[in-house]
Amino acid sequence: FPRPVAAGIALCFVATPPFVLYRNWFFYPHLAQTLLLGAGYCFVRSRGGVDRWIAGAFWALATLVALRSLYHPLFLLLAVGVATLIVTPSDRSRSLARAAAPVTVILLLALKNSWLFGFFGTSSWSGNGLHRMMTETLDRPTIERMVQSGELSPISLEWEFSPPEKYLEILGPDEGDRGVPALDMTGKTRARENSVNYNHWVYPIASREYAAGARRMLRRYPTAYLRSLAWTARRFVDPVTEDSFLKPNRFWIRGLAERWERFERSALYRSVLAIGLLGAGIVAARPRTSRRDRMLLAFAAGAIVWTAAIGILFEFGENNRFRYQVTALTWILPVYVAREVIRWGKGRRPRGDEPAPRS
Repeated sequence: FPRPVAAGIALCFVATPPFVLYRNWFFYPHLAQTLLLGAGYCFVRSRGGVDRWIAGAFWALATLVALRSLYHPLFLLLAVGVATLIVTPSDRSRSLARAAAPVTVILLLALKNSWLFGFFGTSSWSGNGLHRMMTETLDRPTIERMVQSGELSPISLEWEFSPPEKYLEILGPDEGDRGVPALDMTGKTRARENSVNYNHWVYPIASREYAAGARRMLRRYPTAYLRSLAWTARRFVDPVTEDSFLKPNRFWIRGLAERWERFERSALYRSVLAIGLLGAGIVAARPRTSRRDRMLLAFAAGAIVWTAAIGILFEFGENNRFRYQVTALTWILPVYVAREVIRWGKGRRPRGDEPAPRS
């Protein structure tokens, strides 16, 4: 698009209620979206070649993986693999070389966690999330019977975000404190709201217990997990501003937020985004699509599919907040597809077939 048109689209996006609310909530979703956009921008600037820009994309994704447990190290490996397949065969070894440093940093972090805490990844909360997927739809008496029979640990009767004292009481781990205040203290010294120290060393142990319990419940009652999936899938497409963390800020623009939420629930909104995702796949598969565009489309569509799949399969409650992280990417796709349709109607070939000079 011409720069004035692109600038207008960007200004419209940053003026939407979701952007305003998440921009003023100092947590991870806005930063995660920025990193995803930054990676997409770097892929575009690389023009399908292997240079400092593609290295920048890999580093942006590595930062995202280190920041957000929603993006497992496998996400980075898949992104590197797809990008390497898209570049010319002669550049594939150079693409892997550009990815070596960021991938090594993330793998070392994951291996450190595996060695010290018993999980491979960047967060020990996956067991808690999977357990909640079962307990939200499985009735309490059934869980109590499984605890009484010894199939489940008593921890399955507790809320998945309980304070450390509760887990220390139930699990009674033999190991003692680590001598590190950030790991040993059960509460924060300065907290305006929630004073629980979620960095306590007992949480990885509790997560393993939750994961074991979740697997047992899943084997016995698979339909409970399917009911949770149906709920989380619906929740994922709910308006991204319907989140309890945003309520204090949402109050001040509630009129605008309500109108935007009606728009997000509309068939038009959801149809445009679905068409964008489908159209992006079709355009990316065309032989005459440039490597630059194929790389952007593959990355954007892949990030959206990954976020939806992981967010729906392992999280119960904040699914729509996860979707905010790919909001900009979901809008890039229909805009791009619309541009391609216009070009096709005018008989114009796409630009950007040649990669940028090597560096």
